[in-house]
Amino acid sequence: MAISPKITWKGTTINRVKSFKYLGIQIDDRLKWLAYINKQVEKAIKMQQNFKSIAGANWGISQIHRKTLDKTVAMRMLAHGSSAWCLNPTYRMRGKPSIQRPFLFQRQR
Repeated sequence: MAISPKITWKGTTINRVKSFKYLGIQIDDRLKWLAYINKQVEKAIKMQQNFKSIAGANWGISQIHRKTLDKTVAMRMLAHGSSAWCLNPTYRMRGKPSIQRPFLFQRQR
C-alpha cells in the first residue's frame, strides 16, 4: 500500500478523508458519488415516512396534494446535485425505481 503524500497549506497539514460535504453534496475520494447517493436515499426514506404520517388511506391530505408534494419536494430533493454525479444516467440511476417505489405506493392509497 502506497503512502499518500503529505499536503500542507499555510503551515497546516491537511488530512485525507474518505468523503466530505461541500455545498450540500457529499463527495467521496474516488468521485463515485456513492456516499452522496446513499445519503439521498436515507433522506428520501425519512421524507416518505413523514409523508406517511401526515396522510392515511382515508384521512389527512388528499391524493392530489400527495402527488404535488411528491413531485415538488421529494423528486427535487433527489435530483439535487444530479448534474455533477449523473454523467452516465443509465448506470447511476439504476437504483432510482427502488427509491421511488415507496412514494408511488403511498400515492396509490
